[in-house]
Amino acid sequence: MRNLLNVIRFEVVRSLKKPSFWLAALLVPVLFTAYIFICAMVGYNTGNSIESGSAVADLKLAVVDKSDYLKYFNFTNEADEEQSLQQYEEFDDALRDLKNRKIDVLYYIPSDFIENQNVEIYSKIEQNSITDDYKAPIAALLNQSAKKNVKTIDAKILSSELNYTTTTFDATDDHVIDFKEQLTKLVAPAAAIILFYILMAVLGNRLSVAMTEEKENRISELLLVSLKPIHLITGKIISLMIIGIIQLTILLIPVAAIYYLGLQRGIIPAEFAISLDIQSVLTYLALLIASYFLFTAINVLIGTLVSTAKEASSFAGFIVIIMIIPFMLLNVFTDGDNTTLVYILSYFPLSAPLSLMLRAVFNNLPDWELLIGISDIILTSFIITHIATRVFRRNAVDFSLKNNLKRFGKTRKDWS
Repeated sequence: MRNLLNVIRFEVVRSLKKPSFWLAALLVPVLFTAYIFICAMVGYNTGNSIESGSAVADLKLAVVDKSDYLKYFNFTNEADEEQSLQQYEEFDDALRDLKNRKIDVLYYIPSDFIENQNVEIYSKIEQNSITDDYKAPIAALLNQSAKKNVKTIDAKILSSELNYTTTTFDATDDHVIDFKEQLTKLVAPAAAIILFYILMAVLGNRLSVAMTEEKENRISELLLVSLKPIHLITGKIISLMIIGIIQLTILLIPVAAIYYLGLQRGIIPAEFAISLDIQSVLTYLALLIASYFLFTAINVLIGTLVSTAKEASSFAGFIVIIMIIPFMLLNVFTDGDNTTLVYILSYFPLSAPLSLMLRAVFNNLPDWELLIGISDIILTSFIITHIATRVFRRNAVDFSLKNNLKRFGKTRKDWS
């Protein structure tokens, strides 16, 4: 046990002393915070531009309506009125004023508009751009006229302005489940998916090369003299998990701060205030840790089999692809019916983590299946750890993957 703790302490302290560790750990939250800040500034500037008036709103607009579709609209033709929409009776008169720069944009609604549904737009602007689009004003005008030409209820249906009231009953005791309770049930499994994905994306390469460092630096011979392989492999796995959790914590601090400030400032709606269910949080935290244990153990096993970091990265990428297969088959989980494929993905160790999390998000994962899935993942992780120990013990100083696989099943006196 003492040797195991020494390995864990050594690996964690060694990683924390590296500037590259802190650079990688702090780079993601800094970039994330910068992204949120840029999005907020863009939204703020967009809001200001809308309030102060867009470029189209500053133009002189005119319309010729031969179809009489805009008969309910009250046109203002006063020249001194800002942002007025003038009406012309004749198209030729309007076109002449457009060419003489008395107006900037002309909308022509022909007499066969109802049959052909076509509106002609003419413009003469001082500075034209390929991105200029002047459809918005006439589209808004036609929308208003359409609402006046039909019944009120028809207008609301067509413009998706109806109010819908939904009541959902719980499957167990028939109590009414509101949006906040549904959100509470969704938070824990959704957070587990996001965090596990971050761990795979950010730390996958580091985990895959963890065991190859000793081989490349010829340190494995020295380690085996003073340590048992089981202590070394287990300590390596635990230390890598601790390092990953530290990096994840560093990432979550600014996310939590932004979420809290968003609630306080009203940027995030109050109905999205999360009230966590402790039991659910602990359950999915256990699933996340078990999944990360499995992912780390697999990468350590890869490191014991290959001789270089490049080979380890290649194999680790293949493992990541297998583990995210449930995302590629997302429609299988959204149907609500647990088919045979769903059960296969839920209990096959490599696809089980994300499969269980996705089923929980879509509320088709019973508690007993979740517990069985966590047990399956943990058991598989211990088996892989045992295999990694045997491989490292037999092939610690061998630099050939082919020989490692060929000699794995042969008997050989264990290192002590």
